[in-house]
Amino acid sequence: EARAPDGAAVALKLPRVGADALALARFERGARIAVSLSHPNIVTLYSMLEIPAGFVLVMEYVEGRTLHERIRSEGPLAPDQALRIFEQALNGVTFAHHMGIVHRDLKPDNIFITDKNEVKIMDFGVAKILDNKEPTRSRSMVGTLLYISPEQINGRDADVRSDIYTLGISLFEAVTGRLPFEHKTDY
Repeated sequence: EARAPDGAAVALKLPRVGADALALARFERGARIAVSLSHPNIVTLYSMLEIPAGFVLVMEYVEGRTLHERIRSEGPLAPDQALRIFEQALNGVTFAHHMGIVHRDLKPDNIFITDKNEVKIMDFGVAKILDNKEPTRSRSMVGTLLYISPEQINGRDADVRSDIYTLGISLFEAVTGRLPFEHKTDY
């Protein structure tokens, strides 16, 4: 039975069944990045365990729902509610940035609101370490297309501005209930 260091219950996260090698590598890489982030507004990753079927993440267990689920069930948020949520989200993201990490996939699905109205940023699966000299695929786009920053769409490297942009898209959606761009296709 997995437990947090203080004995509290934990959540276990496994990669998708049938995930390809690239997805499994991204899962492991995201875990290695997230384990270094200890902040009240980021879901805590306690450890990553290797099991015969692959890796399992042992994470902080929180009850609540994502911002996406909240918008879908209750509609747009009042500006004061959005301000409280995004202030906490920005606190978590700022901490990650100070640790040299860009999330690269911030969106309402990755902003979790606990039952105590605490915000937790989650899913660092496509995060990037700033100033990492490790070669990356050139001209590759990483993130969720409808929230992605212009530089990422053009295949350029993401930096802290990319996260701020995607949080802006998420804030717009939170207070209006829709994305800022009309679209017939994702592109």
